[in-house]
Amino acid sequence: MFKHLSKWNFLVVALLSFSVLLAACGDTPTATPAPGTTNATGLSVATGAKTTLAGNFPDTTTFFLSLNTDTNSGQIKSWQKIIEYLSQIPEVKLITQNMDLLALAKFGTYDGDIKPWIGEELAIGLTDVNGVINLATGTGTATASEVPVLIAATVKDQAKADAFIGKLSTQLAGAGLPAPTKETYKEATLYTFNLGIASVVAGLSKDKLIIGGGPALVKAALDQTAAKSLSSTIQFKNVVSKLPAANLAFTYIDYQTIIKSVTTNPQFKSAVDGLNATNLDYTANVGLAFSTASEGFRVDSYQTFLPEKTPPAIADQLKKGANPNKALTALPETTLAFMNSRDAKSVYDLFTNSLKSMGGTTGVEFDQSISEFEKQSGLSVQNDIVSLFGGEYAVFVAPEVANKTVPVGFGLVTEATDKAATQTKLDKIATAIEQNAKGQVKWSNKTVGSTTFRSAQIADPSSNTTLSANLGIAGNYAFFSLGDESTTGLVTAATGGKNFTNGTNAANFDKVKANLPTENTGYFYLDIQAVVKLATPLIPAGKEADSFKAISDKLTKLISIGSATRQTNTESLTTVFIYFPVTQ
Repeated sequence: MFKHLSKWNFLVVALLSFSVLLAACGDTPTATPAPGTTNATGLSVATGAKTTLAGNFPDTTTFFLSLNTDTNSGQIKSWQKIIEYLSQIPEVKLITQNMDLLALAKFGTYDGDIKPWIGEELAIGLTDVNGVINLATGTGTATASEVPVLIAATVKDQAKADAFIGKLSTQLAGAGLPAPTKETYKEATLYTFNLGIASVVAGLSKDKLIIGGGPALVKAALDQTAAKSLSSTIQFKNVVSKLPAANLAFTYIDYQTIIKSVTTNPQFKSAVDGLNATNLDYTANVGLAFSTASEGFRVDSYQTFLPEKTPPAIADQLKKGANPNKALTALPETTLAFMNSRDAKSVYDLFTNSLKSMGGTTGVEFDQSISEFEKQSGLSVQNDIVSLFGGEYAVFVAPEVANKTVPVGFGLVTEATDKAATQTKLDKIATAIEQNAKGQVKWSNKTVGSTTFRSAQIADPSSNTTLSANLGIAGNYAFFSLGDESTTGLVTAATGGKNFTNGTNAANFDKVKANLPTENTGYFYLDIQAVVKLATPLIPAGKEADSFKAISDKLTKLISIGSATRQTNTESLTTVFIYFPVTQ
């Protein structure tokens, strides 16, 4: 197999390098560090991702990935607790047992060949995006160019690292490749592996191992001065300063440089012209971090914006400040999942303008479909529907215990600042639904507490079930809902009664919420265990039910998941948190 290696087989080495982190997660766990406190970035943990190896990558690096290989760190030990818990499931256990890519490739094992010498970090970087594009499209000089990819690792035992390279040389020789040439470069030893039309160079010093797609690349990395390195750039410093200090892995992406290189390349340009309509040209740099926390797992993504390139409609969205999140108090106490935000009207306007800016027939077809809907329904999408969502709104799912066939209800609530005007629009919508439902919807008045609203019974012949549809105003919120229990819960909450924030399911949400940005644009939340409990009786008896139960019974600590975004006119930070208290 090695006789047909090309320049791109260098990337196989990069994939093998990922096994360092994956296999490192196989160590015996102990305690996890205590959580940090909320800071200016909106994160609930200490920020400022650490890297030693970014100092060996040039300032032209457009993609940089740092992997935590410190098996004594709380992050690795907590991650291993997650893996151990998930390994109760046979399929997961099989995957984790095959994480050591070195062993799979028959190059050795992580524990025996890498762990003895590797230090606290492994990094992979793309040092020249144009070089990669030229090689990929054949527009560069493939035989002369070096693949602009670097892999670097900190070294704690140079002799053992040297022994690993020697073992690798023997393995390659057994596959018919020549032994690597060896030279001394300053205080490092360079090994050049000739893989046919390409060469891979490994430079080993007393504290680092650097692998690259050619000698010039590796020598430059060994000689890299701090002032000209990736770690010295303002953009990189800014991104890593906003990511969690303790993490399993983080990445930095120079989005602007990459997108410009791709969009200006003749062979890619036609394929990416549509990107212009997505308005992503105002995104500058991006960062992503994966971390364990005291009671779960988190993913934090950060991006910076270019205000001068931000379209006005998006700029208006970014400068609105934090969402008050008051709509949560209008959600039923038993809510299983919800999403809340605000000003859907501006989002709709932005969406329609984006469609029209794409050119071609897309915008025309959208306009036609809206016109047809308005003609048939007698409603104005903008004036009668979209205008209802100028303030804060929320969509939720709640259980319908009494309905054994469809045991969930759905609801939408939106602020009603002008109740008279809102009621007029709701009446118009109700009339349009009844007129277009061919006799299947007949509204009548229904009262819960002191709130009276429109209600209709909708039959589903295919499942022989009936579900109630409801439309009205409760407290300061207009609502549309499906399900009697969900509607009663909604009305009770919106009029000052028990609601999601102080009900039976609030504790799990509070755990997630504590790990999300406090000032945010709204939440997404899903109570995993509540959904599992609801879904279990619905699965027909047999192998599928048994398999589902076998897995769900082993995942009782996978409790809930949520996310939130904090944004300004210059940056955005999104955190996804899984409440999974097996890391302690």
